[in-house]
Amino acid sequence: MFDLKEFGRLLQRIRKKRKMSQIEFAQLLGYTASYISRVERGKANLSMQAIENVTKKLNIKVRFFLNNNGTVRNKIKRYSKAMRGENYGTTS
Repeated sequence: MFDLKEFGRLLQRIRKKRKMSQIEFAQLLGYTASYISRVERGKANLSMQAIENVTKKLNIKVRFFLNNNGTVRNKIKRYSKAMRGENYGTTS
């Protein structure tokens, strides 16, 4: 089952790792800052198309968000490794 709150926490951590405001992040993703805020709090329902859009623009595989393996902390560690060039969870 897809967990909106977990998705939101992961998205927020990714945004903060990139040192971006919600406004900057929203512009990058093509959404409003208020929508990004709702997503980060787990209050917005996301379609699969929206999830695919976000992951494509962030260069992250959809399965990174959708698999149930690992905690938010472990997923962020894997994301951080990928950002350093270890290419786990990112698209090629």
